[in-house]
Parts: sequence; C-alpha cells; structure tokens
Amino acid sequence: MVHMWKIYSKENGIAIETDYEKLKRAIDTDEPILPTEISYVDYHNDVLDWNLNELTAYTTKRQEYKSEMNLD
Repeated sequence: MVHMWKIYSKENGIAIETDYEKLKRAIDTDEPILPTEISYVDYHNDVLDWNLNELTAYTTKRQEYKSEMNLD
C-alpha cells in the first residue's frame, strides 16, 4: 500500500490501515458488506472464471499492478 501512496499522493496524502472487523463495525449500514481480495492476473496466460461471482470483474487487475500490495 505504501507504494500506491507514493505514486498517487505525491507524499502529501494519508492512508488509514485497519482490518476487516474494525472496518465493518465502523460502517453504519444494514446492507451486506462483502470483503474480497484483489486478484492480479496475467490476461495472456492465466485462466480466469469471469462467472465465479458478481464481483470478479471489479476485483481483478493486471499483474502489472501487483506492486500495489507491497507493504514496505
């Protein structure tokens, strides 16, 4: 995540880190909260089931963006 903030915030932004349970408690809604992980795929070589669930299209990114997950 630090990598993303260096790119997008130009060193003048803030990031809030939390875990799923704390985030869920902080959101005041009766709507379901669906935690999910981002999948980083190589569209040329990986097999992806787009019908896995309704969130697949929104939780899949190109392998080139995997550096977003660096927690340095």
